[in-house]
Amino acid sequence: MAETIAVTEEKMLNNMIHSLMKQRTMKKNQLEKVLYQTFSEILKDVSNGSNWVYTLLSKYPSAASVKSEDEWFTVN
Repeated sequence: MAETIAVTEEKMLNNMIHSLMKQRTMKKNQLEKVLYQTFSEILKDVSNGSNWVYTLLSKYPSAASVKSEDEWFTVN
């Protein structure tokens, strides 16, 4: 009985992991689609799996915010 429960729990965990991986892939595809439409210059780095792109997008969520930061560095 305990063995059956353990197998069932293992299957549930595997299904959850599979589902989360599928969701991650879907979200990544959505991000790539939005980037293709709005910020295509950076798309090649996302496709290569560069983590710095995700950090950049967290700090500067739009092309305008990146541009304003770039202007700040140019002026100062």
